[in-house]
Amino acid sequence: MSWTDPFSDATGDVARTLQVKVTGSESTDVADSSDGPADLDLPSDLTGWRVTMDFEAQPDQVLFGCLLALLDDEGNRYYYRAGANKVSQDIFPCLPEGHPGPMPSIDAGTPRTVLPGEDRPLQWTTRPVVVVPRGARITQVLLWWEQPDYLRCSLN
Repeated sequence: MSWTDPFSDATGDVARTLQVKVTGSESTDVADSSDGPADLDLPSDLTGWRVTMDFEAQPDQVLFGCLLALLDDEGNRYYYRAGANKVSQDIFPCLPEGHPGPMPSIDAGTPRTVLPGEDRPLQWTTRPVVVVPRGARITQVLLWWEQPDYLRCSLN
């Protein structure tokens, strides 16, 4: 699915453009953290829901600040949290760990920058985990940067 969304920062008005494909989703009790896989240690009425997404975007696109939520078949929305039950996941669910690419400019006259070693590749995969009620039937993945616009990917 293609996504183009205009945004503004201190450098000016631009657009972010990317491709995303949801390639998998599953219930899990383990999330990937910076230290490797970690047990979510959830109460029996909750589970983690892992979404595997393949992305493609030019490395100069500002994708910093993305948000994610899952929608179930009853319309309930479950938000991604980087810290879920003492497991620390990537702060932004649409970016590769340690390689976020350019950050938006926050001061007039300051360019968009990429910190040394944090260049983002052209293609990457993320696997964020969202905590949901056990038995929830997840039907959609929502991604966004600024509301009200969002990208909706249906799960089959």
